[in-house]
Amino acid sequence: MKRIYKFSFALVLLSSLNFQVACDRTYEPGTVTEKRVKIAESKKFYEYPVSSLTPGDLEGIAYEHQRRGDSEMYLTVTYDPHSANATAMNATQAAAAISKDLKGMGVSAKTDILPVTGSRELKALFSYNALEAVAPDCELMPGLEDRDHKTSLDYRMGCSVETMIARQISRPGDLRGRAPASLNKDGRGVSNQIDVVRSGARNESLGGESATE
Repeated sequence: MKRIYKFSFALVLLSSLNFQVACDRTYEPGTVTEKRVKIAESKKFYEYPVSSLTPGDLEGIAYEHQRRGDSEMYLTVTYDPHSANATAMNATQAAAAISKDLKGMGVSAKTDILPVTGSRELKALFSYNALEAVAPDCELMPGLEDRDHKTSLDYRMGCSVETMIARQISRPGDLRGRAPASLNKDGRGVSNQIDVVRSGARNESLGGESATE
């Protein structure tokens, strides 16, 4: 009987050890990355001679500001106090004309002029705060960057996906989500639609073709 008891005790001990190992494996660290795409702030700055600034240049600046801009655009036109052509008056007129063109492209700019001795020509300086979608700092899938890339033991699934998402985000500001205040506007819009039904007003026929008479 003692042998049976010892054998049974050994089986119970072995089963408990196996159960403990199974539980330990259940709580092993996952292989999916916890790092996500982040938003980083940067400063955008463009400089163009006013004489060579084209509508295409302005369209490109306006487009980038609409995509990544996180502040109002600042437009500064420099002039040379010792120049007969690059005067303060010409700089003021150039700033007003450029600002008007930008406004027509959907971008509002705060203008100013700045004296720069020795410049000899008018220059337009554009600046604003911008947002960038930054990929997580983790190991990429082998072959994504180069054929000789070797994956280490620290590789986590999903890092390459997050990196590709960061490269394709057109408007990084969208990563911030929607402000709580905007939800009230949606609620008001739904309420306006429901109020029409509650009022008992009859919806007139929209017309068009019908399958029955």
